[in-house]
Order: sequence, then structure tokens, then C-alpha cells
Amino acid sequence: MIIQTLKRTVVADKSVAHFCQIVCSIIVLLTAICGVATSIEAADLASAETNDLQGRWMVVSLESDGQKAPVEALKGGSWTFKGSGVSFDDPHAPGKASVKIYPSKSPKAIDLVALDGHQKGKTSEGIYKLEDGLLTICLRDAATREKGRPAEFVTTANSGLGLIVLKRADR
Repeated sequence: MIIQTLKRTVVADKSVAHFCQIVCSIIVLLTAICGVATSIEAADLASAETNDLQGRWMVVSLESDGQKAPVEALKGGSWTFKGSGVSFDDPHAPGKASVKIYPSKSPKAIDLVALDGHQKGKTSEGIYKLEDGLLTICLRDAATREKGRPAEFVTTANSGLGLIVLKRADR
């Protein structure tokens, strides 16, 4: 009798253990599916946002460490986004960078990695917003990267931040 009770308990325990394994497997599977769905949504959002940035943008205003650039210094300045890159068509500082955006962050985040010049290979972290035909980007200078990504669209003296406002020129 004791042996039969033990056998039933062991069988019951195995059934409970097996049930728990199944439930755990289902939870892991659902978590993985949700994670994949979230990754796909983030990738779709980044792809759509990258598409919105494509084309040429004219420099409307520029500010660095709280100092606004004079209007005449902006003439001829533009950024051209193509694929995952951007070229800076600036008579004073031409260059190219790779672009990585994170539109699901708040504020939206952008990283530019210089592909040439004295900053080659260095990352400038920033934030951006795209509204009413204007692209506003606030970037941290690679030299002050330890201060972290900017949190707002403002520069102050010695902040190591630059703020640029661009207006779409064409697609």
C-alpha cells in the first residue's frame, strides 16, 4: 500500500513537473515571439524613418556651444542623406558619415560616424526631430562624448553640442 501511494505520488509529481515544463516552454516561446515582433516593429520604424530622411536638406540655422552661426556662413551648406550615409556639402567643412537612427527612443536618437577627415571613425551621438518639413539635429561633439547623448535641442557655452536645422531641398 505504501509503495502504491509512493508510485502514485511519483507519477503525479512527474505529471505536474511535465505540465510545468510545458507551461514554461510556452512562456519562453511567447516571450521570444513578442521580442521578435518588437524587433521587427523597431526595424520597420527605423526603415520608414530612414526613408523620410533621404534626399538633400539645406542648412537653415547652425549653433555650436551656444553661439549662432551668421547667416552668410550657412550659404551653400547642405546635407544629403543616401541610404545609411550622409554627405555634408559645406564649403567650410565637407565630409561624409554613416548614419544610424533610433526612432523608437524619446527623443529620437541618431549616431553619425565620420568616414573621413580628422574625426574619421569617431561617433557623434545626437537626437533629432522631423516635423513640418524641418529636420532638427542636436549632436554631441565626439571629443566630449563622455558627457553622453544630448537630451534636448539646446546648446550652451562649453557644452560640446551643435544644433543644426535643415529644410528639405528635394527628395
